Amino acid sequence: MATKTAAEEYNKMQQGQKKKDHNWRLRNIKLLLKNYRNLKLYCDEIEKDLHILEPFLELIGGRALDIKGLTETEVKTEAMMKFVDAVLYTYEKSCNEGTEEDMRRIRIVKDMYLNPQKITVELISEKYNIDRSYVYKEVNKACETLGVLMFGMDGIEDIFQRK
Repeated sequence: MATKTAAEEYNKMQQGQKKKDHNWRLRNIKLLLKNYRNLKLYCDEIEKDLHILEPFLELIGGRALDIKGLTETEVKTEAMMKFVDAVLYTYEKSCNEGTEEDMRRIRIVKDMYLNPQKITVELISEKYNIDRSYVYKEVNKACETLGVLMFGMDGIEDIFQRK
């Protein structure tokens, strides 16, 4: 009896943890999208700083390639953004080869998060002649697919667990 109760409790804990992991991944993708423009600007500044530093380092005998990793955080941010850009490229390619809804979905995500010029949800809903709530639904669908692309099998398991 005690073993059965312990096993049930363990299963409940596992289910709770999986739900938390799913929520974290989805929030993580949305957080990345919401901060995409700022992170891209930050990476651009890192590149500018590096190009300014390289000639100076050569003059004083430093090796620019060794200095590329200015700090661990900057290197991680730059690597993460390259990964995010690769995932977004794959997602956009997939959407453009998909249905009209898929193509609209990537355009909504780009308008809302990726393009240099920010567009409000109201303007997006007017632009695509859809309700505001539908804009958010489309973003959520995009985040599900992006979750699969970013997290592989864990992202797929998240989708099945929610349904």
